[in-house]
Amino acid sequence: MRETLLYGHEEIKKAINEICVNSKAYSIGRVRPSNYIIHLDRGNGRTTLARYITEKFYKHSIIKFSSKDLFLEIDFDGTLKQLQESFGYISLAACYANSYEGVLFFGIDSLGDYIHETQVELFLDNIAKVSETATLIFYVPENPSRSISQLIDKIRDVLKDTVLIEKSVYTATELTLIVESMLEKRGIEIDQKAQFHEQLVNLIAHMELKTIDDVKELSKRIILLTDYSSLISRVGSSQLRKMRHDVLS
Repeated sequence: MRETLLYGHEEIKKAINEICVNSKAYSIGRVRPSNYIIHLDRGNGRTTLARYITEKFYKHSIIKFSSKDLFLEIDFDGTLKQLQESFGYISLAACYANSYEGVLFFGIDSLGDYIHETQVELFLDNIAKVSETATLIFYVPENPSRSISQLIDKIRDVLKDTVLIEKSVYTATELTLIVESMLEKRGIEIDQKAQFHEQLVNLIAHMELKTIDDVKELSKRIILLTDYSSLISRVGSSQLRKMRHDVLS
């Protein structure tokens, strides 16, 4: 299995690595990892982070995995029907165990709209149950609303051992690596990689880009400048120089 690369997210990486360093205490069942609430917007790498955490836990035998699905990722839309179906699905995913054993990743952005409704009470009851055998990771927006903040407090009241991770701050180098990864996934080959990398770091720093959303837009602009005249799509320093010229002018 190819190891999942994760750029940025230093706080959660540090927490996970500290767990893995003490893997023996976890693997024999004397200690369980904390649950986490992570500030990370939709579309900014939630699934990548899910894979990274799960791979680390599996490799170091941090928790017990009894299902063919090492992790489950559910984005709640706030409706009662979907909530009930989701926890029913988690029960079915337990396979040969009495309850699901693995890592559960919950996107709870929309649940904040139902903070005083039955859905949230049902959600809290169910996370208390599944947390007995699974590790829970909750994703919330990087700039949470008042209702999401209230929901965070309710979760931490129910699950006492839950750590809050603030939004990640990216360096220009980390954002550059993310852009290069986006280009690679599009099948675009980078010419003169070292020179391209250095110029892209400088361009991102000059443009004062700070977030994943920022570099998504930048990657789109680079894709539009890519040379598609041959069988292999290529981009290089010349395209970046043109973009830098456009930015400065």
